Amino acid sequence: MNFLLASAVSAAALDLLSKQVAMRRLRTAGGVPHHRGWFSFQLVKNRRGALIAMPRGVASALWLAASAAMLYAVHAAGPLSPRMEAGLGLVAGGAAGNLIERLMRGGVTDFLAVGNWPVFNLADAAMVCGALLALLGLA
Repeated sequence: MNFLLASAVSAAALDLLSKQVAMRRLRTAGGVPHHRGWFSFQLVKNRRGALIAMPRGVASALWLAASAAMLYAVHAAGPLSPRMEAGLGLVAGGAAGNLIERLMRGGVTDFLAVGNWPVFNLADAAMVCGALLALLGLA
C-alpha cells in the first residue's frame, strides 16, 4: 500500500500544481500556443468529460464509489507488487486531480499538446501511464 498511496498523492499534487502554473504562465501569453516542434503548451479549458451527460454530483458520487470499490478490491487481493501498487496509485491520483479541479472550477485545464493528439494534462498522462504500469504488474 505504500507505493499506491505515495504515487496517488504525488500524481494529484503534481497535476494540480502544474495546472496552476499553466493557467498563470499561458494566460499571460494571451493563450497563444508556445510551439516547440511537435510539442507545445496550449491552454484549453475542458468542460467536457467522460460523464458529461450526468449532473456533477452524480458523476462525483460514481467516481467515489468506483474508488472505494477499487481500494476494497486491492485490500482484499492481498499483497500486490510495487509495480501494481504504483500503477494503481497513478490512476487514482490522476483521476483525483481531474475530479478536484472539475469540482472547484467546473472543468479541467489541459495544456500539453503533442502532435495530433488532443490537448491533455498531467492527470491524463498519469492515468494512462499508471494503467500500463499496472498491466505490466500483472505479468
